[in-house]
Amino acid sequence: MIRYRRCSRFVALPLLACALGTLRGEAQLRVQETSLGIRAADTVSGTFTFSRALDVAYIQKVARGEQVVVNGVAGAVFASIPRVRLSEAGRVSSISFSPNGKRVAYVAISNGKTVMVVDGVAGAPFDFIPVGSAFFSPDSRRVTYVAKRGDRNYVITDGRESAPYDEIDMRYARFTSDSKHVIYTATLGARHVVVYDDKEIARAEYVGDPVFSKTGNRLAYVQMNNDAWAVVVDGVAGKSYRSIGNNLIFSDDESHFLYRGRDSLDHVVVDGVERVNARSIRGNSYALSSDGKHVAFVAQDGGRDRWVLDGVPQTTYDWVSGDAAFSADGRTLTYVAELERKRFVVIGANEGERFDDITEFPKFTANNHVLFVAKRGEQHYVVIDSQGAAYDQVSETFIAPSGKAVTVAKRGATWSVYIDGKPGALYDEAPNSLTISDDGQHLAFTGGRDGKRFVCIDNNETQLFDNVRVLSFSPDGKHLAFIASRGRHELLVLDGVESTTYDQVMWLERSSLLSPNSLSFLARRGPADVRVTVDWNAAATRR
Repeated sequence: MIRYRRCSRFVALPLLACALGTLRGEAQLRVQETSLGIRAADTVSGTFTFSRALDVAYIQKVARGEQVVVNGVAGAVFASIPRVRLSEAGRVSSISFSPNGKRVAYVAISNGKTVMVVDGVAGAPFDFIPVGSAFFSPDSRRVTYVAKRGDRNYVITDGRESAPYDEIDMRYARFTSDSKHVIYTATLGARHVVVYDDKEIARAEYVGDPVFSKTGNRLAYVQMNNDAWAVVVDGVAGKSYRSIGNNLIFSDDESHFLYRGRDSLDHVVVDGVERVNARSIRGNSYALSSDGKHVAFVAQDGGRDRWVLDGVPQTTYDWVSGDAAFSADGRTLTYVAELERKRFVVIGANEGERFDDITEFPKFTANNHVLFVAKRGEQHYVVIDSQGAAYDQVSETFIAPSGKAVTVAKRGATWSVYIDGKPGALYDEAPNSLTISDDGQHLAFTGGRDGKRFVCIDNNETQLFDNVRVLSFSPDGKHLAFIASRGRHELLVLDGVESTTYDQVMWLERSSLLSPNSLSFLARRGPADVRVTVDWNAAATRR
């Protein structure tokens, strides 16, 4: 097998023919390793972390205490650097990187006080700062965190203290997408407050968890005063109700907002206007199309259910799912219904075939097909636009951007990847890690044989490895990279060409393939951390 040579000059290597399509021409590959330092023997276990820019950091013990090391450069020594124990929720990293990977923040103990260290500079001392509480803005220029002095809590933004509060809920604190503003909730006495750029924009007996639009530029929350509940959207309070539903929904394009309010009737409120009034709307069972123009909800009457779309009642059933999906134009709704203990999918006004159960609820795909998985007896069915195929077991199914239906399923004793119902190679175990190129033309997955693993790319298998993981196509679909292992060593495989081996390939993600000519990954060789950049000749073309 051809391997890279570890060097800093260009080395011409023939590129192996791979299943993505035949590549021609001679690809020039260059591998450049950048040392990120040697990990000392006294590195604190479980503290290693890295940025998406492939910078590494960890805590190490020294004679006078502990210090953070970033890319091999040791920071100031502190009495200690607190950690959070591993729990069922995972481990909170002691070290936070900014989105661009150029800035680092962590909590440290100095002179009996707790400080936040940002870019190596310790901030003001406090009695307590939660580990991992530093939030960087999207542009990486700003940072905020919560701190406690005595029995009072503060938010520190860019080194500036907020007013003191009894409690501050930083779970929902965030910068807006333009990085100009920061929002959080807090309590002061018997009042809940919403704080925007250190100014209280709301104070009430109760304030619910804030909900942000996709970019974070729009904000909504529920507030209650004197048993009157209202939703505040972008600082404007709506009509008061006896109660408000749990779900507050922004449309995908962020231009519309929906919630449910109740007084003598149930109301679906869109952009502050009561669009629907009904005697009973099932809790959390309402939907808004992506453009915000169409509204649907589940109405209940006499123990039976029906969806209502844009004010038009649909067919009544014994039960309907509270989850429904809109077509791209918002005019067609699909959901699961039940009659006489049989379940089926409704698309618009059309009822589908009856099944014992619908195991994967219907959804519209990007190319406007409806896909779901159902079960009848011991048989599983993958159904696309009411046309079903039977399998003994189904582990994954989707429709590619090209329109091809992809299903990983088992018939008899063997598994296969079915493309538009046609099986590929047969396997004793289920293929997994299905990855498809952006253009929808190329499919890769991992499989197993004889205790080994391989990657299959468009029905062509690589050689066997002890393990394979992290399959990534380049955006143009012309290149595939993955991590493989042999024995105790790992390596990168790019278009069938293997890198030299490392003790561990720690990080490879799709963003590293965004360049048309190179990718980068993070690896460890012995005690050394290295950033590896692989360049190839973009002149290689598909025949």
